[in-house]
Amino acid sequence: MQKERSTFSRIVHVFDYPTKLRSVAKDIEFIKTKVKEIYDNKMFGIEALYTVESSNRASSSSQRRKPMVEEDNVVGFDEEAKELVSQLTNISELLEVVSIVGMGGLGKTTLAKKVFCDPAIEFHFFVRSWVYVSQEYNRKELLLAILTSVVDYPSEQMYKLNEEMLIEEIYKHLNGRRYLVVLDDVWTQMHGMILKWHFQIKTMEVESY
Repeated sequence: MQKERSTFSRIVHVFDYPTKLRSVAKDIEFIKTKVKEIYDNKMFGIEALYTVESSNRASSSSQRRKPMVEEDNVVGFDEEAKELVSQLTNISELLEVVSIVGMGGLGKTTLAKKVFCDPAIEFHFFVRSWVYVSQEYNRKELLLAILTSVVDYPSEQMYKLNEEMLIEEIYKHLNGRRYLVVLDDVWTQMHGMILKWHFQIKTMEVESY
């Protein structure tokens, strides 16, 4: 281990010192930006992760919502995941709230990620949203988290909208699209019911008790 550290030190000091300083400065600015983003999200007790990727199924002017959620590299849950994927991608247009319920540490989120990242799910749903929900939240925060995860370019104005306006915006962005919303770390069954009543969203909940 000591030999490896010494070798690494010799390699690092080969670089030009001013170049290293500029690189460090850029890294610091990047970290500061990310810390601010995380802080702003935590202020609302929620976190919505996503990015955008091109879709061959969509027109050239359209984009598919792709949350930045990576599947845990674990073995297991194959049968359970297969069943959930089948349930979420069936041809029925009926709206559903699919719950994964259990005590903490049983792998509920791992299973949800496995389903969420399944190729069949990615192909089936034009919009996929993954929202982390804290125990201390309110309905407006949940609506805001969903909205910011389904629009291409979230704006500061969204944070000033009331609940009714948030619902209208979510409906406007999702109407006519096939979409899936995952609520991770849910502590009450009312989350999914609220979404189903207001937006007719097909949801998958990860519940703890």
